[in-house]
Amino acid sequence: MKTNYKGFTIEVNREECLGGWELTYFSIFRDSDGLEVCSDFTEASDSLEFITKLLMSSVDMFIASECENEDLED
Repeated sequence: MKTNYKGFTIEVNREECLGGWELTYFSIFRDSDGLEVCSDFTEASDSLEFITKLLMSSVDMFIASECENEDLED
């Protein structure tokens, strides 16, 4: 699932990892310069739509901080 949101591209995919179980992989990139804001994975079974909404709030926090903190993983 790929979404454009406020000048950022959010991508969330669920697929089988090399260990054989399913993981959800997600990333956020800023469209203007390709900056990787966040890229990670989770074992959570939440829907892709729910995870996308959480990532949208991360984008909102990133914008609110005027992009000073370019590491949203904290």
